[in-house]
Amino acid sequence: MSSSPSFVVPNSLEGVRVDRCLSMLLGLPRAAVTRLVVDGAVFLDGLVVDKPSIRVEAGQKLTAELPDEKSIVPESGGLSTKVDLVYFDEDIAVINKRAGQVVHPGSNNSSGTMAQSLLAMFPRIEGVGAPGRFGVVHRLDKGTSGLMLFGLSVRGFEALSKMIKEHEVQRTYLALVSGLVEFDEGIIDAPIARSIREPLKMAVSRSGRSAVTHYKVERRFDGPIPSTLLRLTLQTGRTHQIRVHLSAVGHPVIGDSSYKGKAMENLKRPYLHSCQLEFLHPVTNVEMKFEANLPKDLDLILAEIDGLS
Repeated sequence: MSSSPSFVVPNSLEGVRVDRCLSMLLGLPRAAVTRLVVDGAVFLDGLVVDKPSIRVEAGQKLTAELPDEKSIVPESGGLSTKVDLVYFDEDIAVINKRAGQVVHPGSNNSSGTMAQSLLAMFPRIEGVGAPGRFGVVHRLDKGTSGLMLFGLSVRGFEALSKMIKEHEVQRTYLALVSGLVEFDEGIIDAPIARSIREPLKMAVSRSGRSAVTHYKVERRFDGPIPSTLLRLTLQTGRTHQIRVHLSAVGHPVIGDSSYKGKAMENLKRPYLHSCQLEFLHPVTNVEMKFEANLPKDLDLILAEIDGLS
């Protein structure tokens, strides 16, 4: 199984050798990139690159075929955590976040975050966004995997932030929840605020901020572990919104112990994955759509439940 990250060569890398360019974009050692070139696994605008000394041009599409074990491994002493870049240009980046990764530094995580890794790759984002957050437009919880957006320029960050606020970015998730959801699709419209009893959690509250989640049943699993796979789209983006909403309607996310989710032996986090992002590019106005398959741990749980049904 392999991955094939693609990049649009930015103006800042115009004229750079292809091996150096790809090394900077992926965070791989030059020697590793050279091996990829020799193996015929690097492409410029769809054509195989046969020499590492070839110079790239701004706007070209640069693609590398990477085996799983080589996927975005940082150089020693370089990036603080592995970053799976799905797409980037001068203004924005799309990342496929791994479960367990922390998005930005906080009180309990001062290092090893994705934002810090992006700063190592793109030093220009040091002053983009809130101090220490380096281009973070929205975030995913530590246990949630999947696609998220970063701003790589001030204009990209500000435009994406406005688009998120005005609900112009469609964010879709997959979640496996306890029980058989009755209706094939629906809307959960319930305001969310910080829990009075447990300040580290959120809760449905009349005094909270408006929160709207759309859902559609992908599949129901009957049997010893009745459960439902849902496709969810956020109309708003409150903290823990999907987890809180699903728990409130009696179908908590499996593996989400914070919100009454059922534990499973081989699942170490909530079964929640950001599977799709769809939006107009904030600078070029081009339609952008990205999808991320379920990671292995969630795929295995689905197969296990399917086998029991």
